[in-house]
Amino acid sequence: MDAVTAPLLLGCGFLIGLMQFSLYPLALALANDGVESHERVSLAGLFLVGFGLGSCIGPLLAGAAMEHFGGRALYGFCALCGLSLAALVREGLARPQPVATGEA
Repeated sequence: MDAVTAPLLLGCGFLIGLMQFSLYPLALALANDGVESHERVSLAGLFLVGFGLGSCIGPLLAGAAMEHFGGRALYGFCALCGLSLAALVREGLARPQPVATGEA
């Protein structure tokens, strides 16, 4: 029994895209809050390299998962990546932020 329809796939793809395409600017803004202004160009470069590596490795891993589990594994892979990134961001937000001496 195949209960997956085209509108359901389009809706899931839209929701995944809506949530995950906003991760890069949100992560960069969050990271910029924790660095000095003279370090922001280096931080942006590191983000580009990191997201570029993820753009190269991610499709390879997703393809391997789809070969092993079938075409539906793509959505599971995207959800797993999003959840792991959300867990990392939550862990980073939970750490106490240092207060500068002039701000206290």
